[in-house]
This record gives sequence, structure tokens and C-alpha cells, in this order.
Amino acid sequence: IDRVLAELPLEGAFVRQVYQPSHPVVVLELYRQGATFRLLLCFATPHLRLHATSIKPPNPSPPPRFVAFLRSRLRDGRILSAAQVGSERVVRLEVAHGEERVLLWARFWGGAANLIVTDPEGRVLDALYRRPKRGEISGGRFQPPEAVAVAVAEAAPAARFQAREFPGEGTYNERVERHYAGLVGAQERERLLGAART
Repeated sequence: IDRVLAELPLEGAFVRQVYQPSHPVVVLELYRQGATFRLLLCFATPHLRLHATSIKPPNPSPPPRFVAFLRSRLRDGRILSAAQVGSERVVRLEVAHGEERVLLWARFWGGAANLIVTDPEGRVLDALYRRPKRGEISGGRFQPPEAVAVAVAEAAPAARFQAREFPGEGTYNERVERHYAGLVGAQERERLLGAART
């Protein structure tokens, strides 16, 4: 996550558009210093990830519920900060939209993956996956993993992780995108072959 974020000029970027090409995928189209780029967030197990994407996603009509909400809160907003939360697989984006500030919590945790939007006080405005038992519904309270990360860090020495390497040329984001495009393409071919056999 750190390597992906380090390559992207997210802070100060403006959100031009938000897409949801499939239920577990959200794409932010961003603009900064004369350049447009896209950030893909995928919450589908086992391909949880975020990275820049060169592909313009489809724009289903009518827009799904969650992307309609995101557009109302993010479009024309400016990203104030973007960072990984400690060593957690969680990314926190703070976006200013007019006088309003919203926080996007992209959590890439296996069966608990989610994109949760809160106000600065932690009140949930909406979530990609609504989970009432966890408070991840409109009006619920979201507990950021920062407190958990601090407790773990105090209890044990910091672990060092090596970023996974991906073959080929280009930036880390480009190599991640190519890797997952190949995996998704192979899965789709297998699905179509299975359907043809039946």
C-alpha cells in the first residue's frame, strides 16, 4: 500500500468523477497539476487492492446507490490527505467538498473489506457493504483502526514487511494493474469455458 500511495499525487488532487463498474470496485477519477489519473479500489476477495488504473471504467445507468452517494459527497472535492493507517491494510482519505469534510476509510481485510464514509467525528454516512452488527450503516459509529494499530505497536516490536514484487517494466502501480488484469482475465475465460461446457 505504501509503495502504491508513494507514486500517486493524491494530496491536492480534485475528484472529477466517481465510477462503480461492478459492486466491489470503485474508481476515483482525479485531476492534479494538469493531469488526470484514476485510482481503483477493489474490495473483492481474493483480489483486494488499490492502484492507479489506465482503463476508463464503464458508467452503468442508472448509477448504483453507493456511487450516487459518493458523487454527491466527493465530486469537485479536493483530497486533503491520503495515507495508510499505521501498518494496517487500511487507507484513509480526507476530502473537502465545499465546507464539508468527509473521510473515506478503504479497508482491505479479507471478509471485512469495505469502503466506509464518515464525517470527521466518526459518524457513518454510508458504506459500500452495509453491516449493521459492526455499526457500518448510515448513522452508525465507525472506530478507526488507529487505536488498534497503536495498541499492537506498543505490545510488540514493529514488523518489517517487504512489498510484493511484480514482473515487467514500469511503475509499481502499472505492474500491479497488469498483474491483476491478467488474473481477472484468466478467471473470466475459465467462467466462460465452464458455461460453454454445460
